[in-house]
Amino acid sequence: MVRMIAERSPLPRGRSTGRYTAFTPKNEDTRVRCFYHGETEAVGTCKNCCRGLCRSCAVDVSGSLACRDHCEKEVETIVRLMAKSKTAVATTAATMRRNAIFYALSGVIFGATGLLSTSSTLILMFEPLAVLFLLMGLWSFSSARKYSQNESGSPSA
Repeated sequence: MVRMIAERSPLPRGRSTGRYTAFTPKNEDTRVRCFYHGETEAVGTCKNCCRGLCRSCAVDVSGSLACRDHCEKEVETIVRLMAKSKTAVATTAATMRRNAIFYALSGVIFGATGLLSTSSTLILMFEPLAVLFLLMGLWSFSSARKYSQNESGSPSA
């Protein structure tokens, strides 16, 4: 069992965690025990409260462990939010690419309008907009590429 000592100075066999120093005595058992049945070895931890759970206290909630009759609803909510988060991550790169296409096409339209215009005022107005939208398109495309690389586990450039 790991005990927390309220000191800032490092102790033998301890490691400093900032405010407290974790200290494990040499002869003490360090296996995780069930929070509710201290004598029973834990088979896992609750996804909500991170307490050790034995087989009789643990319940499977959509592939995650939860404290039986205590944290089941919270773990179900966590699992549901994680699934929504994965969906959002999967669609982000596609949305960025779609934005890049919109910006680039807008830049081309502004540029063509400025070049075809006979008025110097319209040229001075549309050409900077064309450059700005083309740069935004390049930036959005580059961000989408980096995001999709990070999403697939590849290192980003």
